[in-house]
Amino acid sequence: MKKTLTIVLILAIIILTGFFMRNAIVSSILEYKTLEERKLFYKPDTNFVAFCNNQMSNIEEHTIELIIKKSLLVTSKQLNFTTSKAENNPNLLLKSEKANCVGYAQFYALVCNILLKKSNLDNDWIAKAYVAQLYVFEKNVHYYLSSPFWKNHDFVIIKNLKTNERIAVDPTLHDYFLIDKVALKN
Repeated sequence: MKKTLTIVLILAIIILTGFFMRNAIVSSILEYKTLEERKLFYKPDTNFVAFCNNQMSNIEEHTIELIIKKSLLVTSKQLNFTTSKAENNPNLLLKSEKANCVGYAQFYALVCNILLKKSNLDNDWIAKAYVAQLYVFEKNVHYYLSSPFWKNHDFVIIKNLKTNERIAVDPTLHDYFLIDKVALKN
């Protein structure tokens, strides 16, 4: 009985450590190699702006970290992933709620940029969607996938316009694994 309890305790510690260290673990395994900026651009309609403004109404401190996290939470709450053909326009995603990685990235970038503007941080920071290939342990995973759907993956880079600091996030990955930031491959 004592041995079983010890094993259960050790497993619980390992699982909890993995959960709390998931960002560091994923960043050490998974890297995003940027191919190009996604050439889609959607202007927010009045419903989308109102939706975003409502998301920040009860928040007093507006830092870049808070806006990144809030935008991830809003995107995860609003969208559901699909491998079927889906809308990419964030204005229409408010209603359809089904998106693939392109729609997730477009929705997140638009939410983030609206929240940056509302917080008066838009002169310092901008969020843009990018097309990338994913590398796990330095191996391009797209090489092993035959479906055209998996030929690349969209994610978002939030860039400081003054210092060129870049923060990469994958709203699709966040939706499933609560990963806040991802690593860029040089």
